[in-house]
Amino acid sequence: MRLTLVLLLLIPVASPGPVRAAAPEVSHSTFVLEMDGGITLPVRVNGLGPLRFRLDTGASRSVLSDDLADRLGLGQTGQSTVVVTHSGRTRQPLVRVEELAIGGEARFPVPAALVLPATNLDPTGRIDGLIGQDVLGPLVFTIDYAQRRIWWHGRTVPDSPRGTRLSLEVTNGRALVTLPQRSGPAAVLRLMPDTGADSLVLFAHPGRPLPFVTPLDTVRVRGVAGSRPARRVLVQNLDVGSIRLTDHVGLLVDGTAAGPFMGDGLLPLHLFTRVTFNGPGGYAVFDGSEK
Repeated sequence: MRLTLVLLLLIPVASPGPVRAAAPEVSHSTFVLEMDGGITLPVRVNGLGPLRFRLDTGASRSVLSDDLADRLGLGQTGQSTVVVTHSGRTRQPLVRVEELAIGGEARFPVPAALVLPATNLDPTGRIDGLIGQDVLGPLVFTIDYAQRRIWWHGRTVPDSPRGTRLSLEVTNGRALVTLPQRSGPAAVLRLMPDTGADSLVLFAHPGRPLPFVTPLDTVRVRGVAGSRPARRVLVQNLDVGSIRLTDHVGLLVDGTAAGPFMGDGLLPLHLFTRVTFNGPGGYAVFDGSEK
């Protein structure tokens, strides 16, 4: 069995300052919910489009395929980034994007987007790029899986969105939610809320037992830096605030390969009805029990 897991954590080298996104007024973008739970949006890059981009809250930087960068005639900035995945590390070039328009509504500059080979980004060739935390981190937005919409709240914070509110830390290009657990020695987990993950992923750290998982079998997972074996497991209980996820099949990946930057694993957001991110406010709200 061979599984594909797209997860990017990027360490910038001589990176420019933080992106100052031009926050739109409250608007929405309609998205396609893919079979693996991923979110695909129509995007225009420097006026070209519509293109197919994935919203990836687990990626620290936005990504363009090398085919798209060539079509746009984008020259490299002379900078590069180390791409860290569960499967290892690789170095890739950066390009400057003048404007990334999501669904014709929300528009953002991307001073240093990562360029990846198209086959590494998406073996099917259907995806032109990813929208990562360099764009999303400063924003307030709601992913509504029921309505297949993303609401861009701009400077207006939604009034007390219903659901369970959790601490959200967005630093060094990564977003992590803190999840206190009701039982077991792993009293607190820090997971990346990830629209790009199709299943729960936990990182195995030395000296940190995970008694709530049952091993099933061994599979291979693939990243842009290669592939490696992982353990498929049954996650018996995982507390997301007041929501308890039970009996989910997930992956247990060597935490050494993932590095110290990714917390304790990935939390796939398609399990929930609605998720609100408030990066500047330092919290996320998960609405409804698992679907």
